[in-house]
Amino acid sequence: MSRSVPQDPETRAELTKLAFLLGVDEPELAFLAALPAPALRTFRDRATDALYAQDRARLELAAQAAALLPVPVAAKIAQVGFGPMLSAALAGLLEPSRAVGISRRLPIAFLAESSIHLDPRRAPDVVAALPAEIVAQVGRTLAERGLHVIAARFVGYLPPASLAQAVAALDDADLLRTAFVLEDKGRLDDLVELTRDRWAALIATARREGVWDRALALARGLSTEHRRALADVAAAGGPP
Repeated sequence: MSRSVPQDPETRAELTKLAFLLGVDEPELAFLAALPAPALRTFRDRATDALYAQDRARLELAAQAAALLPVPVAAKIAQVGFGPMLSAALAGLLEPSRAVGISRRLPIAFLAESSIHLDPRRAPDVVAALPAEIVAQVGRTLAERGLHVIAARFVGYLPPASLAQAVAALDDADLLRTAFVLEDKGRLDDLVELTRDRWAALIATARREGVWDRALALARGLSTEHRRALADVAAAGGPP
C-alpha cells in the first residue's frame, strides 16, 4: 500500500528534517503526517537531544583529540576519519574559533553534507562566526541539491552580513523555497528587506511556479509596512 506525503508545507518540512536525522526515507514517516508541525519539531528536537546524549562521552573524547591537533591535520581527519555526520556532532563541542578554522580548510561539498547533520542549536556560535562567503556557498550548494529545508534551519542563527550574502547567492525560486520552510519566522522581515530590489521578480516567480497561495500565506507573517509595500508591487504587476 502506498504511503502519501503530507500536503501541509510546514509538516512536510518537519518530516523531511526528521528523516535526515533518523537516516530513513521520508515516506517511512508518513504515519506522522497527521501531527501538527510544532509537535513534530518538538519530537525532532528531543530525538536530536537523545542521540547526542547517547554518544556524548565518545564525542567529548573526539573533541578533546581534535582540540590538540594542528588545524590542517584536524581538517584532514574530519574528512577521511570522522566524516560529515561525526564532524557535525563535534562542531558544538569545539571552541568556536577552532571549529571555524577547521571549517575554512574543508571543501564546500563536505560542509554542505555536514550541515545536513548539524543541529544549529548546539553550535550557534560556530554558525554565527563562519565567514559569510562560506555560508553563501554552502547555502547555494544545499539549494542546488534541493535541500531548502536544511538551509532554512540556519537562517535564524546568521548575523546580518552572512544572511545578506547567502540571500544574494540564491536565485528567486530557491529563495522562495527556503523562505517557505523557515524555522525562525522572525527573520522573514529581514529577508524581505534584503530583497527589496527583487520583489517584482520574486512575485513573478511565485506566480510562475504556482506557489502564489503559499507566498500570500507567508506574507501574513510580515510587518504591516512590508505587507503593504509588497501588495503595491504585486498590484502593479497585475493579477496572479
